[in-house]
Amino acid sequence: MNTSASKMETALDMHVLRLRDICQGAEAELSRTDHPTDFPMKLTAFLKEHKNKAIRALDSIFSEIDREVASEVLFWVGEADDEDTYRKRRQLLLKHMSNRSPAIRNSAILALANMDGAKAIPDLKEALQREKIAWVKEKIAQVVEQLENPSAWRFC
Repeated sequence: MNTSASKMETALDMHVLRLRDICQGAEAELSRTDHPTDFPMKLTAFLKEHKNKAIRALDSIFSEIDREVASEVLFWVGEADDEDTYRKRRQLLLKHMSNRSPAIRNSAILALANMDGAKAIPDLKEALQREKIAWVKEKIAQVVEQLENPSAWRFC
C-alpha cells in the first residue's frame, strides 16, 4: 500500500474511533435520560471539523450504533448546516431511508425533509411507495403533505 493511501486509512480509523466514543457516550446518556445532552454538541462539532471524512467514518460504523443513538445521529446529520458536506449527508440519509429498522427509516425521512424541504418530496414519495410499515407510511405521508402545503399546517 502506498504511503498516501495508508495515511488516509489511518485518518479514517482515527475518525471511526472518535465517532464510536461519541456514540457510546450518547448511549450512556440515553440510559440515564430521554435525550443526550453532550452528544449533539460533540457530533456536530466533529462533523463541522472533519466534514466529509466524518460522514464516511459515520457510514462505516452506522450498523454498530445503538438504534436509538442512530436515530439521533441522523437527526443531527440533517440539522448540520454545512454546504461542504451537503451531498454526503444527503446520500447518508437517502441510504438509511431503506434501513431495515423502521425507527431509523423514520429518522432518515424526517432528517431529509428537514434538510431539503420541498426538494425532498420526490425521494419521500418514492419511500412512501416502498414502505411496508403502516406507522412509517403515515409519517411519510404527513411529511409530504406538510411540504406540499406548508400554509395548511400550523404549529403551536
